[in-house]
Amino acid sequence: MPVDDLHPQYEEWASDWTRVRDAFGGRRQIKEKRTAYLPSPEAQTGPEYDDFLARAQWIEATERSTKGLAGAVLRTDTAIEVPDVMREDLEDVTLSNQDVNAFSQRILMDQILMGRLGVEVAMPRTEGPDQRPYWNLWAAESIVNWAEMRINGRLRPVLVVLKEPVLQRSDDFAWEEKAFQYRVLRLAPFTEDRLVYIQEIWIENPNQDAAGDEKFILSEQIIPSRRGVLMDEIPFTLFGASSIEMAVEKPPMLGVADHNIGWYVNSADYENALSAIKPLYVFIGMEAGAEIVLGSRRAVIVPDSDGDGKILQGADPVGLRNAMEEKRKNMGVMAGQILEEESGPAETLGAVRIRQGGRQASLRTIATTFGVGLEKVLGFHAKWVGANPEDIVATPNTDFI
Repeated sequence: MPVDDLHPQYEEWASDWTRVRDAFGGRRQIKEKRTAYLPSPEAQTGPEYDDFLARAQWIEATERSTKGLAGAVLRTDTAIEVPDVMREDLEDVTLSNQDVNAFSQRILMDQILMGRLGVEVAMPRTEGPDQRPYWNLWAAESIVNWAEMRINGRLRPVLVVLKEPVLQRSDDFAWEEKAFQYRVLRLAPFTEDRLVYIQEIWIENPNQDAAGDEKFILSEQIIPSRRGVLMDEIPFTLFGASSIEMAVEKPPMLGVADHNIGWYVNSADYENALSAIKPLYVFIGMEAGAEIVLGSRRAVIVPDSDGDGKILQGADPVGLRNAMEEKRKNMGVMAGQILEEESGPAETLGAVRIRQGGRQASLRTIATTFGVGLEKVLGFHAKWVGANPEDIVATPNTDFI
């Protein structure tokens, strides 16, 4: 199969991810999509639709709800216990001056918003005394394909395909996004009875002339290692809303985002209706150029008995205003349901997932999943540096009030 093939679950959920991400992005991102989110009434085109679009209002409900819920979890730092050899690494887990707490915020934001992201514990290619692991975060939209296999009784990913943009510098100062490439993480046979972790880089085929030519070709194969030590599993952790399994879950903020976009559509109609209820004065039987003065202290007297005067004015769009208020309330209710506290003693992740069933994931579920996933990420880091993953504990905050 071509490397750019998509997993069926990716194809099923991609449009929902786009909608949620755009709603989080806010007014500019939504309005740039034009008719994708705001259909043109009565087939308006050109300046008429531009005016209609400009009048539409946007409230940052999706962004504020997501940040507020993440802040509730991060009101106190996650308690992390790691071997001494890893402590200094946690002060900069990305090799770009981002510590584990800042990286945790990025994880939680996408868990709450999208219900899906991945963290890869990568290893620089150049070996040496300063070589150490670093973390990459992959958004749901970038994890385009995957496969799992049961190995030694455990279900493990054996393939993860990641789509990443390729930036090229066009001159001394300008950068432009030329294309996409695919980074493939896989377990591959190393010896007859051993699988090892490898990476492949697939780039656009520069010689794609014939119709049968592959669009992407294998450019490079990498076997990550540290001091000659290879990894026997893919160091990639999937964070869902209630699970660290590869299967896609419903985005927790999907309902809020849908109502946010619905409110935006209603607001465009409402503002358009308000522009139509401005009074339009019509006078019949008067000579062109006659002076018309509008006001309570002066009147226009027309001697022609057949003359007439009218004020045309649309009705107040009460129904639209009520619909907007209803959606605003629903957005608050939906965000509040995620924050809703669960009563009873502490539960394991499995027990939480069983009890949640088909319900929307609560913030406690998301936080618990975050802790389990973070331990796994730290465990991969420990393996790279030769420490014991069993010595790692990550306990997230679950006191949100």
